Amino acid sequence: MKKLLIVLVLLLVIGIVAFAEEDKFTVDAGAGLYYDAYPLSGTAFDFLIILFGLRGGVFGDLNFMLSDGMSVGIEAGVAYMTVTSGVEPDTVSSSLFDIPLYATFRYSFGGVAVQPYAGMLFTGAASDAGGEFVSNVAAGARILLGSVFAEAAYVIGLGPAAVSFPRFGLGAQFNNLVSF
Repeated sequence: MKKLLIVLVLLLVIGIVAFAEEDKFTVDAGAGLYYDAYPLSGTAFDFLIILFGLRGGVFGDLNFMLSDGMSVGIEAGVAYMTVTSGVEPDTVSSSLFDIPLYATFRYSFGGVAVQPYAGMLFTGAASDAGGEFVSNVAAGARILLGSVFAEAAYVIGLGPAAVSFPRFGLGAQFNNLVSF
């Protein structure tokens, strides 16, 4: 699955470069607050599951403009949260992160844009006690009103202990920061 995604992204980039004209590429950047809505356990620990689903994140896009209001591109980013618990000297720190790598399509009309995306979402945790890294497939859409966005996606876990969950985000995205 990973190899297929990598091949598709490479073909997209090669196709874009092959047909590129001047000022057809743009770079976007954004930041937001994300919530990974992990399944709840039905116990007193549900509060921690909800808390650990929050992330602050940043991302960048490289887009190829197909027309004035339409583009295709790739997006990469990182969303991160650190939690420290316990009382000195017995504290435990945990770092939770998401690393999205998406293929995107954006259609803009006026001050509104719709940006569906699909790709890989790598999630992980690292703490004093160890860590884990999980590969997931994600698909969703971002709605932009000016530079403010809301997004929703569904993440499908891969592997034997996989967990699938919805993912939500709110933030700001600044488009066409650089054109070349």
